[in-house]
Amino acid sequence: MGAGFFVTNLMDNDAISIAGMSTAAGVSLVSWPEKKIGNDDQLWEFIPDPAGSGYFFIKTQLNGNVISIAGMSTAAGAALVSWPQKQTGNDDQLWEFIPDPAGSGYFFIKTKLNGNVISIAGMSTAAGASLLSWPQKQTGNDDQLWQFTLGSPTLPAPAIYGITPATAGPGDTIVINGQNFGAQQGTGYVLFSDNQVNWGQPGDVATFELQNWSDTQISFLVPVKDSQGYQITPGTTACITVTNSSNLTSNTDCLALHSDVKWPVALDSGATQIGNTGNGFMDTSVTIDQAGNLTASTRVWDTSMWGFLTGFHGAVVVCLYDTFGNVIGTFPSGPYGVQGQQNNVNPWSATVSAAACAELYSVSIVNFYDPQYNVPGEIWNWIINNAPAIANAATAVVAAF
Repeated sequence: MGAGFFVTNLMDNDAISIAGMSTAAGVSLVSWPEKKIGNDDQLWEFIPDPAGSGYFFIKTQLNGNVISIAGMSTAAGAALVSWPQKQTGNDDQLWEFIPDPAGSGYFFIKTKLNGNVISIAGMSTAAGASLLSWPQKQTGNDDQLWQFTLGSPTLPAPAIYGITPATAGPGDTIVINGQNFGAQQGTGYVLFSDNQVNWGQPGDVATFELQNWSDTQISFLVPVKDSQGYQITPGTTACITVTNSSNLTSNTDCLALHSDVKWPVALDSGATQIGNTGNGFMDTSVTIDQAGNLTASTRVWDTSMWGFLTGFHGAVVVCLYDTFGNVIGTFPSGPYGVQGQQNNVNPWSATVSAAACAELYSVSIVNFYDPQYNVPGEIWNWIINNAPAIANAATAVVAAF
């Protein structure tokens, strides 16, 4: 008997088997009592989809065929068969493992094709009962719940079946569902790799916190920043593996990372003096809502008593930064003109792209004045031509949320 897993049902502990131990393509899958010897038709491997979908092929040790839905049928009651693994058009061969929300420790095995799950026909406990694809039931679903048990004296490697949530930011709780992590962590660890920085494995300078460790589930907090200054990179994808205390390592699963910015964002530049008489001032407030809409309102005023004899022209730049201080968005607006004894409000708006929101870490506002230009087109060109200098000025006042 080689390495592999029995996939056994909660209802009667029978295992997913290939009828008659046939190696023919299209042979039916059945529920059958677990065998101690001659059981290659009952032993399975979980092979991650190389396309990175997060689903798995379930491959028999008998001849390398995989669990498939006959004819790629989406009908309730479609038969499950053993079939050679396909390179394309294989949604009927790809499966994910959904933990029983009732906490039984068993899993639904759900097809990528239409979300149906592996079930036993008629909830039969008879040896040889057919296996089929059927909509997931909320109750009375013992025939749809499965566990994975070692089928060899060889210690099995950990297997990650899924990570929730699939997208998270610093400080969020992540749950890894799987098998064979070990009842206790011992010398085991979770490796979290992001942007060429490794967290968690022995010897890594970057460390993070594990909350819970069991044989089928591990939870941890997405790293924020450690004492050495290491931090995640929003907008990237982190890779996660589990190594148990037997030094066996799981497959790799992925987690999309976003910023730890908590929407909506609201900030204010405070009063900025403009001009060279000491009488001109600007103040800009900015908000970014849940949808990524940036709205700014700039107030320009003059405290002198000279009316039209004095005046100022200013402009505003809002800069968005990623976690490393790189500018990922620049929103200039202006000019804003004012005469003596005036107080003007000039609202404006822009949209922050979803990609920029994913990377956004901090925001700064720069109010500035250039007395040489007072025509809108000219001051706009001045903003564009001096964008690097403006960004550098903004860097000095950047504030992380």
